[in-house]
Amino acid sequence: LYGVRAAMRAFLRYLYIQGELEWDFGGDLARPSRFSADQRPKYLPWSEVEAFLSGVDRASPVGKRAYAVLTLLACQGLRAGEVAKLRLEDLDLEAGSIFVRERKNGQSARLPMSARAKEALEDYVQVRPASERGPVFVTVDTSLKPMSAVGVGRLAGSRLRRRFPGRIESCGSHVLRHSFAKCLLDRGARLTDLGLMLGHRHLRSTLMYARIATEELREVADNYARLL
Repeated sequence: LYGVRAAMRAFLRYLYIQGELEWDFGGDLARPSRFSADQRPKYLPWSEVEAFLSGVDRASPVGKRAYAVLTLLACQGLRAGEVAKLRLEDLDLEAGSIFVRERKNGQSARLPMSARAKEALEDYVQVRPASERGPVFVTVDTSLKPMSAVGVGRLAGSRLRRRFPGRIESCGSHVLRHSFAKCLLDRGARLTDLGLMLGHRHLRSTLMYARIATEELREVADNYARLL
């Protein structure tokens, strides 16, 4: 809709310059209305997420870092900013837990690690430039510069676009987060539990994920229609 508005503004501007219109009406065009309640999360089927993760080349330190980042996004449902803020002291690899600080809801939380995330972090930490404290994800050289939230998002977006060209309108870290949420719902998770895992402040934020069960609802409707 925003692209259509821009094209229409340019066309009306052209007509005004050419003298076909007495007034440049382009500036009067209203912005399209977009309500958060009308949006549906973009996600991938979990089988495709698993194939995507399995396809990451982990032969190099860069590959191990990328795999660990992508696994935290997909298998823990973390935001890009939460991944970037992780520190070595936040990881308890022996107990299999991870401390996520300063979440969007204003609270911190200690979450259990999935088996895949634990394996990925153990593999990456072994090749990470040596230091006892500091950000988990850093550059692979000796400068130890931390990855930013933007860097995490770009890493996820570029790899998703290469793997799924044209499949997802906006390929970024949230696609993996949404896929994680959909997987939990498919396996029977309650919305309240899902909200805790995702770090939502209000239940209405979690309710957005209830809209991604459209196909299941359509199947129920089709089966019901056959009974009429």
